[in-house]
Amino acid sequence: MYKIMSNNLTDYEAINQIEEINKIFNDNNIVIMPDYHAGKGCVVGTTMLITDKVCPNHVGVDIGCGIAGYKIDKRYFKFDIEKLKELDDIIRKNIPSGLSINKRKSKFIPKGYEIKLRAKVDRQAMDRAYLSLGTLGGGNHFIEVGENEECYILFVHSGSRNLGVQVASYHQNIAIDTCNKERVEYIYNITKNVAPEEREKMIEEYKKENPHIPNPSCYLEGVYLEDYLFDMRVMEEFACLNREIMIKTILEKLDIPFVKGNYIESTHNYIEDYKGLHILRKGATSAKKDERVIIPLNMRDGIIIGIGKGNPEWNYSAPHGAGRILSRKKAKENLSLDEFKETMEGIFTTCVSNSTLDESPMAYKPMEEILEVIGDTIEIEEIVKPIYNFKAS
Repeated sequence: MYKIMSNNLTDYEAINQIEEINKIFNDNNIVIMPDYHAGKGCVVGTTMLITDKVCPNHVGVDIGCGIAGYKIDKRYFKFDIEKLKELDDIIRKNIPSGLSINKRKSKFIPKGYEIKLRAKVDRQAMDRAYLSLGTLGGGNHFIEVGENEECYILFVHSGSRNLGVQVASYHQNIAIDTCNKERVEYIYNITKNVAPEEREKMIEEYKKENPHIPNPSCYLEGVYLEDYLFDMRVMEEFACLNREIMIKTILEKLDIPFVKGNYIESTHNYIEDYKGLHILRKGATSAKKDERVIIPLNMRDGIIIGIGKGNPEWNYSAPHGAGRILSRKKAKENLSLDEFKETMEGIFTTCVSNSTLDESPMAYKPMEEILEVIGDTIEIEEIVKPIYNFKAS
């Protein structure tokens, strides 16, 4: 069975998706986070325990997507309006966004770093991947500066870029090729070798016990599962490195030294090994006991920083954000640019436009809907309010 950790159970499209997942993975302790909403191939906000099979679509194409933060002491640095303008200029000149990539490899890629995959990815895509390290992408990916009394925090939300898409698609195609293969072969052999008067009954009985798996839900087992898990970890490392390179690039341009102790991070599309469990998180982040947790809400309301409670009822997890209430298409059709501009007053941004209207705070669930239920999985330390935000237009 499954549990939805939300007081709002009105997203019927998402619930229908959960029901479909539950038909195949009903023994996997499915726990849905409060920011849940319908996604491609899987509900965003899904967590489950993996045993002998996994559907690559349940992790998704942006493998290793997450958010990193870097604390900047206010005693030594101040983001006044001129510095925010400078920051915006630095980002636009040095951090490619949308579909753009770097013209040359970042100097912050560690010496000897190689992307070694079991998936077959063509040379052009691999060359592009190295040039993508240190790039933001589009959609809900962002760069933000928030502040509290002691410090500013530079946040970067991004993932594994196009390489994650290539890897996820490769393994999902293998799942499609292999998942129903035994079923097809069995029915073919019955058709070929069994007398017509017995054939139909045997096929019907077999189909009842072995239903066809739809392509988006096809899963991997055995050596194919091992190959996917190997590549998923490579992509998680790639996505983490991507975020770190962006932060180092920005800090260098601001003449701020990088100190590892000031760096925090939460990943939210991956499978984690913990206490002998394999925990799949799609649009969910780890909240193990005493673990730092970062949960972005929206462009206006800021980012939750908390400490995990290690609650097994939540699969040791927390939401990865506020969760959409409007699809991108519906947001652009129904939301007002004037209202978007008004709600962002007081936050420095040059990114409020029709092209980013689908990322307006009004496209997301109100933060109260998340705050009212997450006390069982994290202790909230603070909500860091934004003073600067950048999104690809």
